[in-house]
Amino acid sequence: MPARCPELDVYLRKIGAKCKYLSSRDSYWRQDGSRFCKVETSDGETVVVFNELTLAKDGHRLPEAEINSKGWLKLRLVNAKRMEAAKRLAAELYNR
Repeated sequence: MPARCPELDVYLRKIGAKCKYLSSRDSYWRQDGSRFCKVETSDGETVVVFNELTLAKDGHRLPEAEINSKGWLKLRLVNAKRMEAAKRLAAELYNR
């Protein structure tokens, strides 16, 4: 059953990101305890946000971000500087 990610809400507020959930169905818990959420940024960019546990369990060691096979941004929640870098990377890739 879909669930909100309260720690993601807190993190996004802390760094001042103006993000919103597209719908409650866009936030998921997986059986291993990891989670991911689809969010839309204030400039209309849609990204899928993965938490650290998800990235670690999936074997990803990403400094900032990557685009997965479905074209969604995997964004590592570390700090505002990395979030901005990831958003710039997403914009560059989506605009190609």
